[in-house]
Amino acid sequence: YAGHMNTITKHLLLGSTAIVVSAFVVILVLVERGVRTLDDEDKEAQAAAATEAPHEDAQDFNAFTFVAISCTIVTVWIEWMCVFLSYTFNDFWYKYLCHTCHNRCCMPCTGKRVLKMRRSLKGARKLNIQVPQSSI
Repeated sequence: YAGHMNTITKHLLLGSTAIVVSAFVVILVLVERGVRTLDDEDKEAQAAAATEAPHEDAQDFNAFTFVAISCTIVTVWIEWMCVFLSYTFNDFWYKYLCHTCHNRCCMPCTGKRVLKMRRSLKGARKLNIQVPQSSI
């Protein structure tokens, strides 16, 4: 039972980390693209008012663009680390890097959810409802 809890908790923590970081960066990149598109439209309007032809291929990158690119690179690295740490042969590094979140945050949440699921399965079996047998 404890081995299953550790595995569930480990994958919950690593998967949640990867999803949250990815969602943040997707939103950041979408906002950056929106801001850059608005800036490009403003420049085209100013160029048209000055009777100057806008340069079609030019794209101006600002500091926000470089922040978005940097965050994307960091996100890829974090996702790679989550996959790397999820393998059994990397348990030492997982415990070294993630032990605080694993023991204090995720383990209690996982334990409550698994116990709730076990109770509902036991209740269903008592009522003779067909439930697949599991090792939980």
